[in-house]
Amino acid sequence: MDFYIARHGQTQWNTQGIYQGRLDSPLTPEGERQALQLGQTLLPENIKHIYVSPLGRARQTADICNAQLKSTLSIENDLAERSFGDWQGRVKSELADLKGFEVSKLPLSTVAPPNGETALDSAKRFSRCLAQKAVSDSYDRVLVIAHGDVIKHFLYWINKNSSELQIPTLQNGSWCRVKYSHMEQRFIQTAEAELDD
Repeated sequence: MDFYIARHGQTQWNTQGIYQGRLDSPLTPEGERQALQLGQTLLPENIKHIYVSPLGRARQTADICNAQLKSTLSIENDLAERSFGDWQGRVKSELADLKGFEVSKLPLSTVAPPNGETALDSAKRFSRCLAQKAVSDSYDRVLVIAHGDVIKHFLYWINKNSSELQIPTLQNGSWCRVKYSHMEQRFIQTAEAELDD
């Protein structure tokens, strides 16, 4: 199964540097444009189904995108953004000096924000969800609409045996392609495209 994994369009809080996590803010007009462009770009890929995070910004992106793709769609709770606990709803610059803040952002960190989730746990949750879909569902190509932090750590998780790997956070409206190999029972990152021109 090929997974086209996309980050939702730009939100109001993205423009203000606010940690969203499990909280939410609506797409900006630019975010709506990015969602539209995502659908246009992926139209030739013959996407049959969309898995989407339950959070509003991802669902809004999926609805705009799916107006073109005309795929079936399901909400998957395990695709939600990493929980940033007590840091959610706060401006990132205010958090820089807090204990554990920088360490919590490291690839596959096991340090959680207060009342939040570790990067490692979010990556495992996301990976487990997609692996279950690859085994149980019969689609060839699917779109996954989720969130920057959880996608980033998922990509670190599936590439964890690579040396000196640097994985940037996907920009809003950008995507990468990951294939699940049933023979090897693992994910393989195959291609990436940046759509924020």
